[in-house]
Amino acid sequence: MTNRPIGFSTGCFYKAKYNGEEMDPYSAKALKIWSTLQLPAIEIMCNQAGHASRLPEMVKAVKKFPIKSLHLPLWRYDANKETRDLLRALSNFYQQVGATLAIVHPDMVVNWKVFKGFPMRFAVENMDDQKPAFQRPDEFDKFFVDQPDWSLVLDLNHIKCNDPTMAMAGEFVKKWSERIAEIHLSGCVNNIHAPLFRTQQAEIITSIPAGTCPIIIESPFADRFGPKQELDYIFATLDSNHKEID
Repeated sequence: MTNRPIGFSTGCFYKAKYNGEEMDPYSAKALKIWSTLQLPAIEIMCNQAGHASRLPEMVKAVKKFPIKSLHLPLWRYDANKETRDLLRALSNFYQQVGATLAIVHPDMVVNWKVFKGFPMRFAVENMDDQKPAFQRPDEFDKFFVDQPDWSLVLDLNHIKCNDPTMAMAGEFVKKWSERIAEIHLSGCVNNIHAPLFRTQQAEIITSIPAGTCPIIIESPFADRFGPKQELDYIFATLDSNHKEID
């Protein structure tokens, strides 16, 4: 088992069904499923810039979670009015719910200066093997010199894409342990996210580093039963390997 914070990304329900109908991950119905699991952490996935207008309707439900992070949209972040307007809307939601981390895909950023002045704690993810950079630990050397206030989200699916042995996870921890602010966890099939209870990739779970930062599960689920199956598999794997995450 684990005593550290764990929870799900709301993006897990993007392809899910509820009573035969496509689930709306921004809806009260979807958020109620996450709340019934009684987990302390949640990550709000704002998948597209146009979805930022949906965030205000989530405020009341999201505020009930002790630990909140916000995954920013896939967007070309440049120093222009459109980006600043988007960041302003995201920042308003971030502050309303009391979030503590805002996550960005570094391959989407054109100009890092556009993030200056927004009251969010920013972090970048290590990327999968389909991206041109930010895949390996040493590729963050210059970045953290240039952006000393940013943190790192360690995505274990992306590590699996680049290194099937998962040895790279240890390399990231050895080099950047003080920067890691959140762990992203999911299975990996054909270099995309998949439920661990289906992939049975115990090596991804057992590569979770020790520490206190939150673990966010990003596995996509077909229905509302998937999260419980995923938690059961994760905890059973940790128990069978006599490993605690603390």
